[in-house]
Amino acid sequence: MRECNVDAAVIGAGAGGLCAAARLAHGGHLTIDDPDVAARQFLGLVNAELQTTFMLGGTPREEDILRSATNGVRTFLRAFGARRNVAVGERHPVLAEA
Repeated sequence: MRECNVDAAVIGAGAGGLCAAARLAHGGHLTIDDPDVAARQFLGLVNAELQTTFMLGGTPREEDILRSATNGVRTFLRAFGARRNVAVGERHPVLAEA
């Protein structure tokens, strides 16, 4: 993956995730009071583990991007998932359907 494509991949993943979040909220799988705040938090979460690499001018590896996105989605679902009784280490019901 070239450096110029990394930013596009992260932004694209964020936009795709936001569309998925909107569908999940509409389906009753997410509890979101303020969609704008939730959207910013989602983008922050899926990019959280990449910030230092970007700030230092580096290019994250594909596995780093996947790990950051996966961890961010898990955290987002734990925060906004309609079922909040998912034990640590278990898959969120929404993820289990995927």
